[in-house]
Amino acid sequence: VLRDAAEAAGARIIEGVNIRRIARGNGAVLGASGVDSAGAEREFRARVTIGADGTRSLLAREMGVVRPIPRLQRLALVAHYHFADASPETAVTMHLPHDRSDACCGVGAACGPDGTRNVNIVVPLTEAPHMAGRRQAYFEERLRVSFPQVWEWVRDAVPVGPLQSVGCFGHHTARASDN
Repeated sequence: VLRDAAEAAGARIIEGVNIRRIARGNGAVLGASGVDSAGAEREFRARVTIGADGTRSLLAREMGVVRPIPRLQRLALVAHYHFADASPETAVTMHLPHDRSDACCGVGAACGPDGTRNVNIVVPLTEAPHMAGRRQAYFEERLRVSFPQVWEWVRDAVPVGPLQSVGCFGHHTARASDN
């Protein structure tokens, strides 16, 4: 809806560009530059530059309007599984760690015709170096050590798709405009 309204108002939509720098001058945002899908440098000048790129917004960081919430600096690892007949209870469940670590684990309700369920572990951001380059192994180790009941359910389940990770989502963002 927003895109259609912008185009109707005369905006030109350009996709496939990885924006890497915000163009500034005389205290104002003048546009942005980055690399397109062919690897070519692209520069865009604009009267209005909107940062609609999520919690890690380059524009928001450049303008200093993003502030982390320390207690929410966490990462989530999310996997989807099809459980056999010995599947866990059907309700959504949350699990506290057996080893009293600073983590939590959730098991989602069965969805879709095949009963796929998501299993996620949320850990402090400080755990990122321990999972770097070995997310699947970290996920399984963490389930075995911290959440043995969930590991009992998962170890014989069939994975559906790759393990996903979700970055930090605990930020305060102030409204900002720059003329």
